[in-house]
Amino acid sequence: MQIKNLFNYAPKELSQDAFIMWILDNYDCEELKDVAYNFICFLTQNKVNIRDVAFKKLNVWSQVAHMDVGCDFYFDSDEKYATKYLVIEDKVGSSEHNQLENYNKTINSWDKRAKKGSRAIKVYYKTTPADDWEEKRVRDAGWTLIPFDEIVRFWEKYQCHPNQIVSFYACHICSVGESSKATSKPSTNDLLAWGSYFKKTIIPELEKRGLNANLVCGQTRYGYTYLNIYPKGSNNDEMPYLEIRSRDILESNYLARILKYGKNIDGDSLNALRQAIADNRSGIFKANWGKKQVQQAGRTKDNALSCTSGDALVESILLSAKEYLKIVSDWESRTNNR
Repeated sequence: MQIKNLFNYAPKELSQDAFIMWILDNYDCEELKDVAYNFICFLTQNKVNIRDVAFKKLNVWSQVAHMDVGCDFYFDSDEKYATKYLVIEDKVGSSEHNQLENYNKTINSWDKRAKKGSRAIKVYYKTTPADDWEEKRVRDAGWTLIPFDEIVRFWEKYQCHPNQIVSFYACHICSVGESSKATSKPSTNDLLAWGSYFKKTIIPELEKRGLNANLVCGQTRYGYTYLNIYPKGSNNDEMPYLEIRSRDILESNYLARILKYGKNIDGDSLNALRQAIADNRSGIFKANWGKKQVQQAGRTKDNALSCTSGDALVESILLSAKEYLKIVSDWESRTNNR
């Protein structure tokens, strides 16, 4: 029986931090020195050559001033301060949240103290695709974002490396790369694959079929990818939304919920929404009443719609979205006239 991949059980950023540090710190190990050399060239865009005769040593570190991973490179001319150092902001599924500008202040203070000019090579290493807004934020902060497809191409050649840890990581990254390109309905709750499927297949198909709505896709820490639907032009802060969760549509039955998590909707308005659902005669939705349903107004009825195939899923989302839009339009009319 083939041994299972370690990184299937350790997919988080801290595990990746450890792997990156482990590779860099084994630059002088016979078994790993070629991987380490190539990885350093890749991360630094060939700005550091540890095979230069003047190179003396490197020093890896983590969580200094909250920065994920760093590596100092010392050459013959160096005494107290390294000639160059690498700073890596490591991401897996999360996004940049204004950390980089704070890190820049620390980095600038280090370089000012050393009096050697700008020494930092600042890299944003994210092993899932970054959104356009995230790429812009990284660039605006003066960091280099390595595109995910380039990371996949780098590790592809190491999938059969004799060191099993290297091989495991390379295979894991390539598997994530495959998930990030999914265009057909995933058979498991692979969050990245569902995100790709929603964005590349479901959303374009709904738009092609004339659904006039705002469509928002994302992931949560609760173990699912979601597609949220709002009326076009609505104030999303005050609007209940239709949510389709990846983990709810793996089998044949289709499930979607009308929710108010994080929305400015009081109890009376929520009950009015439930009544609008109950009054709707489509047969798709049922209202959820009671104290335990403080965030949920309604959900699709059992067996009302199916998702046995990709086409069936698109049709079910389209039908439920149209009914949802009718329901919230009726609800807005009722609450505005109270």
